Amino acid sequence: MELKPLAFYKRKTSSALVATLTVFLTASLTSGMQPLSAAPAPGQTVSPFASQIVWPDNTYLAEYAGHLQTAGVQVARSELIWWGLCEQTTGTYNFKVGAWDCDKWLATLKARGISPYVILCYSNPLYGGTPDTPEGRAGFAKFCQALVTRYRDDVDIWEIWNEPNLEMFWGKASDAAAYSALVAAAAPVIRAADPGCVIVGGATSGIDQTFLAACLQLGMLQYVDVVSVHPYRIDRPESINSEIAVLRAAMNAQPGGSAKRIWTGEWGYNAGWSEIDETGQAKMLARMMVNNPSQGIELSVWFSVHSWADTEDWGLTNLALQPRASHQALKVVNQQLPLPVARITKPFSLSFNPSRSRYRSEVFEHGGVSHRTLALWNALDITATGAPSVTDITAGLTSETRLSAWDGLSGDETALDARWDLPNAKVLFSKFSMRDYPIYIKLDRETLPTGFRLGRAAMTSITADSQYAPGATELAFDGLVSAASKWTSANSAPPHWLACQFGKTYRLTGFALRLPSMAGEMASYNAQAVEFQTAPSMAGPWTTAAAAANPLNHDRIISILPAPLDAACARLVVTRAGIDNYARIQEFEIYASGAVPPAGIGAFEAFAQKEQLSPGTPDPAD
Repeated sequence: MELKPLAFYKRKTSSALVATLTVFLTASLTSGMQPLSAAPAPGQTVSPFASQIVWPDNTYLAEYAGHLQTAGVQVARSELIWWGLCEQTTGTYNFKVGAWDCDKWLATLKARGISPYVILCYSNPLYGGTPDTPEGRAGFAKFCQALVTRYRDDVDIWEIWNEPNLEMFWGKASDAAAYSALVAAAAPVIRAADPGCVIVGGATSGIDQTFLAACLQLGMLQYVDVVSVHPYRIDRPESINSEIAVLRAAMNAQPGGSAKRIWTGEWGYNAGWSEIDETGQAKMLARMMVNNPSQGIELSVWFSVHSWADTEDWGLTNLALQPRASHQALKVVNQQLPLPVARITKPFSLSFNPSRSRYRSEVFEHGGVSHRTLALWNALDITATGAPSVTDITAGLTSETRLSAWDGLSGDETALDARWDLPNAKVLFSKFSMRDYPIYIKLDRETLPTGFRLGRAAMTSITADSQYAPGATELAFDGLVSAASKWTSANSAPPHWLACQFGKTYRLTGFALRLPSMAGEMASYNAQAVEFQTAPSMAGPWTTAAAAANPLNHDRIISILPAPLDAACARLVVTRAGIDNYARIQEFEIYASGAVPPAGIGAFEAFAQKEQLSPGTPDPAD
């Protein structure tokens, strides 16, 4: 962990060691070292949103592992055992030393579906402390061989050292050439013992460009799959972007460097700092997790699951081991961006009015094009306070996109005033609150009931309890979604109902309602609770087949029946209208299976034609 600016720590590089290392690397590279593995794959086989976990000797290991499981964490980073603890007699390796039990630690994680990300470290007095001599490097390589051979079936990720650019972890003044030599000695041994693993190098405190550039020049990328950094800072998470770009360019300049990955192997915010509290910590976590993928960072490891003092308050849990706001934020990001997940280049237009320089938006795809998530936030400074800024957001989305908004801290669904402009394939998020943490907008392709839609030609009669203007009942079945084409009831207290009789009995599979905001009207006009009823005739008896609540004013209601049912009549009952007493239904779509009825009005997807047809009576509130 970085406690002081990197400039505080002096570094020196031995010219003799550089020369020796260059010869060693050249010989190794020409000897046919195995290709580097690409598995496991964050975002594909494991969640890319991970955490540090406690050491094997921690009394509360099981509780902490349980908290990570609850948060959806599938990768946890820690030392499995320190070199000096494991090898206290030359050539003899112990994997259970007192309370430090490697087997138990791995079993605890495995039982909770968590993959270990293991750090290979630290100094060993048997070899003079820091392994910066040929004997020390050879001893460390043998330790790695013993550990990896024993646990290659349990561990997929091996990291060579932790923060070697800090004297407190390297054991003496940091030395990029000495560290690179250690990587060159250990990595081939690790690869030979576990060919399918991922090898991580760098692991620097901060994004130490000077140290890492030296390692890259000395050939480190030939040995590792991943370069990890620990970008601790009292600054907003997005401030790493320019630094990551510099590192990425330096890696790309090396042979094969563009294929190597970048991880933030450790990074957190201390709730004990004067600049931040527990809620602020949760906001920074959420922002870190959604910003990192935009920089090509495939795995983000939060530090840490635990806190151990009021001034070292990094944890997802507090000193009483209870989950705090940051734990919930990590749980939410794993829920909102489930596997398989990838950040994608924005596939639609997006604009803010008014716009601000720190507004951020990222799009993630999970499970294919039918499931995307838009993350929106205001990348304010870590100490920022005040109310969220309000803006209108216009997104170029198509009508089959079903929208919902979710709070990035609580995980609760929140209201979204989404007003569609269907002819121009756009939607307006009216007066959207840009918060200093992500709001997740789910963009799911709607799933309709199976079968076919019963058009107007399949109906022999349509009636309602009331209508604002003559002929309005017909407009709910005309295949059009516009402000001028809808059934509007009278201005009396609900319930209101709209019923239709078919020319024969159909096997019904469900219904869909297109509500006012799909026609560009206020979301507060949308019906908030409805029932779908069926009957053998218009005289009844009416039986409720489904009920749906819409308290957050979604732009549509879609209900798929648990089992198809036969009916000659169907009725929509609006039990709770929108902002006033008027029931407003742009389209009442009824779906059935079996033989397709006579051709009627075109399907909803033909909405582009709607403005060319005769408009209905204006809404009383328009």
